[in-house]
Amino acid sequence: MSTHVDLSALNGKSVIVVSGASGLGLAIAKRFANSEVHVTILDIDVPGGSQIVNELRQQGLSAQFVRCDVTAHHSRTEAFEYAIRLSPTKSLDIVALMAGVMGEPGSLVDMVIRGQQENVSQPPKLRHPALNANLVGICNCAYLALWYMNLGSGADGQKSGTPASQEALFSKSLMLISSTVAYTDVGNFADYHTSKFGVRGLFRGLRHETPRLNIRTNCLAPYFMDTPLVHNGLEAFAAAGMEPGKGFEFVDVEKVVDVAGRFAVDEGLHGRAIMIVPEPEGVVDLDDDEDGLWGGKVFKGVQERMRARGLII
Repeated sequence: MSTHVDLSALNGKSVIVVSGASGLGLAIAKRFANSEVHVTILDIDVPGGSQIVNELRQQGLSAQFVRCDVTAHHSRTEAFEYAIRLSPTKSLDIVALMAGVMGEPGSLVDMVIRGQQENVSQPPKLRHPALNANLVGICNCAYLALWYMNLGSGADGQKSGTPASQEALFSKSLMLISSTVAYTDVGNFADYHTSKFGVRGLFRGLRHETPRLNIRTNCLAPYFMDTPLVHNGLEAFAAAGMEPGKGFEFVDVEKVVDVAGRFAVDEGLHGRAIMIVPEPEGVVDLDDDEDGLWGGKVFKGVQERMRARGLII
């Protein structure tokens, strides 16, 4: 799949990047802002998000920051409302849902063993921050994205404008972030693994429905990226005998951003899950559909070739 993309068709459009203050979300926000797209960064990191927006504005780019906790309904809704109120077009054309946390390390079996060794009288309550943020939060944000892309919102926060289904010249774009771990078995990060499998399920359901709103839905499935999220898990990876250059390699974040750009601008891309892994495989359409045995054909081939190189997948 070619990733070279001209984003000039997006000039003047409005995009929300959820979790855009760092990592992949930040790289996407910068790419869109530099293509004359109005960018709203939604993130819980107020200092980081505010600094990024200030830097973009100093370059003459159109950007704003809104604090958003994806796990809280009031925060999510207010953030989307505020973002559209301050958008130059008072509308929303593209939403990139990039929120992600590593979550609790270990499997449920690990947690059982650890809890029983502590001789507690009852099973401790599970913490599952990855499920809360990466799946439940993203599912709720997807709902808001579809709501506001379809109806728009006026400066007073009330519904206004015409339904997006009447906009024949531009189909709006919703993009989700899953992972290569959603196509394989991972035992030692049950929280994160389950959340990414869940996003894959959300994507597969939404892609059949969102064309009714003239919205295309696609999914990113990247391998290890050199981002703060992955760095938070490096200690756990090292304990399992894996580290960069030994068991896995980082993919170029900008290649993942290239695919996000293609999702936004290419009217022919809908319902696709794109995997980004180290070269020479690179960017691969997983064929995550019935004809492709739900990604099985493509993923098996990539998996075999990467394992021959000593890389896990």
